[in-house]
Amino acid sequence: MKVNKKRLDLALARNCMTMKDLQEYVSYYAIKKIARGGEVKPVTVGLIAQALHVDPELLIGGDEEATNDA
Repeated sequence: MKVNKKRLDLALARNCMTMKDLQEYVSYYAIKKIARGGEVKPVTVGLIAQALHVDPELLIGGDEEATNDA
């Protein structure tokens, strides 16, 4: 699954967290893949969503929906 970086950044901001803070929940390599625009396993998206208290669907998809939530 490909994580929408803009949506992830918004969720991180809402939780006052950084990408580095996510290392408590998922591996450094998974975070690096996301930062580079790569794909990660669905379980990784689920773990990140739990850490950020959002639905996993919020972290995937197009940018047009992310701006409506802000």
